[in-house]
Amino acid sequence: MRAQRTATVSILASIGLLLSACSGSTGDSSSGGGSGNRRGGGNGGSTEVPPGPKFECDEKQNSDSIGLRKLTTAQYTNTLRDIIKFALKGDGAAAMGVMTAIGPAFDLYPPDSRFLNGAVPTNRQMNQAIQQSHVEESFGVAVAVGKELASKHLQKIAGDCATDNNTGNDDQCITDFINGFGARAFRRTLDADDVKHHRTFYGTDSKMDPLAWADLIAGFLTAPQFLYMVEHGVDQVDGAKNVFQLSAFELASRISYHFTHSMPDDELWQLAVSGDLLNDKDYEQQVDRLMGLADAQKGTKEFFEDTLRVEDFDDVAKNKGNEQFKLFAKENLPSDNLRAAMAEDAIGMAQYYTWQSDGTMGDLLSSERSFARSKELADIYGTDTWDGKGEPPMFPAEQERVGIFTRAGFLSTGLVTTRPIIKGAHMRTSWLCDEIPPPDPGAANTPQDTTNRTTREAVELITEQNGTTCKSCHLTFTNHIGFATESFDGLGRYRTEEMVFDAAKKPNGTVPVNTTSIPQIIADDMTEVNGPAGLMKLVRESGKVEACFARHYFRYTFARLEDEERDGCALEQLRASVAGKDATLRGLFREAALMPEFKTRLIE
Repeated sequence: MRAQRTATVSILASIGLLLSACSGSTGDSSSGGGSGNRRGGGNGGSTEVPPGPKFECDEKQNSDSIGLRKLTTAQYTNTLRDIIKFALKGDGAAAMGVMTAIGPAFDLYPPDSRFLNGAVPTNRQMNQAIQQSHVEESFGVAVAVGKELASKHLQKIAGDCATDNNTGNDDQCITDFINGFGARAFRRTLDADDVKHHRTFYGTDSKMDPLAWADLIAGFLTAPQFLYMVEHGVDQVDGAKNVFQLSAFELASRISYHFTHSMPDDELWQLAVSGDLLNDKDYEQQVDRLMGLADAQKGTKEFFEDTLRVEDFDDVAKNKGNEQFKLFAKENLPSDNLRAAMAEDAIGMAQYYTWQSDGTMGDLLSSERSFARSKELADIYGTDTWDGKGEPPMFPAEQERVGIFTRAGFLSTGLVTTRPIIKGAHMRTSWLCDEIPPPDPGAANTPQDTTNRTTREAVELITEQNGTTCKSCHLTFTNHIGFATESFDGLGRYRTEEMVFDAAKKPNGTVPVNTTSIPQIIADDMTEVNGPAGLMKLVRESGKVEACFARHYFRYTFARLEDEERDGCALEQLRASVAGKDATLRGLFREAALMPEFKTRLIE
């Protein structure tokens, strides 16, 4: 109860102070500053602007900033692990033991969720609102950590002074711990007021008391400075009202959480302490070093999970007990593991072209290689399994399984039919960033008999009826993109014919599939394609994916939706960095950390 009283009072009081001191603009946004040294875009800072739809860059505009940005669950978990490891003098095994011991408390911590702004998908993030559950559960975790460290590892975290029975050095022992542990927990050095405030968590005397040590640790781990990205900035940017350069400590946290999802490591910390991180050369070296760490790949994995929307993949095994579905699936009746294998396949493809082959957006959109690691999915593809390290196997040429959109996760439904409308809507919103207008109020059509018809024929009958408002929207935005991939069935298998069913849901032969379509990737472009290869060719040539991808990574980087007017410069720099002929996916991720918006923030 001692820890609960002191820590709860501290976090609530400190949140109020921080909200007033570090508010920024209160809009749904993060990191700002339209001024500074604008790089030319592209992986090497090239001034050549690649073709495609561009964002307008107005250097007079200043990007907005989130007031207090809460650590995501992944960031919180990693930071907790790393601060415990720091307290234990680098003993990773002991740190994992502590993490295991606090598991019951940590399991109650609220998870992240992918934020949707209407139909616009963004990236996973912790709810930015101050909610009682966040306070209570982070408090429970902090208390559990404090008790575990103080009761089992006191000598290691505090040093010999905590157990040498010499009362003369006890007060200095506590103060040294506050300055060391506290600085890393707050991700900045502490001033005298910080030390004085947190000394009160221990109590009025210096007696070596494990309960007092537990309170002291819990006080740091419940503080807003630990749970949030706290940024005040230092010097105002010339010519940019209310835009401030981040301090060396704030910048260290920015790039560390951006790439590794955790607190700065020892090397980055020392550069922040010395101030050398503010030098462009040292900063770029750290960006490259962090990108070379294995944890950076974990960060992009989470980005791809959200951007590819793998959480939306259908449960392909949901109907495995259905007799009609069994007749359809035959030897490929799915297991409960297939959905996860499909997600792993899509993410593995994106990660491969980012980290293992220095690939481009063109590779992501045109590759005909399989990244299936499970035999079950490889059998659906008709390929060997991939070991995750060597060169991925090629799909059979006749499949025209071109680009990431033809991976099974984006095609499968767990039904005997496909979903052309859903496939088309997914590409429009997630890959092309097009807006699909909502249906008119009261929109309706005449019921149709779809027995003994292919999925395409059924969709056309229902959605493309003359005289309805449905027809123009479905023809323009969704149906034809979906029709181009009807050569893949509801399990993602390649096919040339579709099994049809009668009114009693009994198989009634097969009908050739029709993949001829006019997808209109660019509005009013009436180019006809015949299958997925032609579709993906139009997608690549449109340049729209690069602009859309730039939006996604902007949202990931700054944890907010973009404002095209205020964020045009940053968006165009990201777009240009991935749209060039030789521009790599890895180069885009690097470019984000080099933008002036990444190193500054708006404070109003």
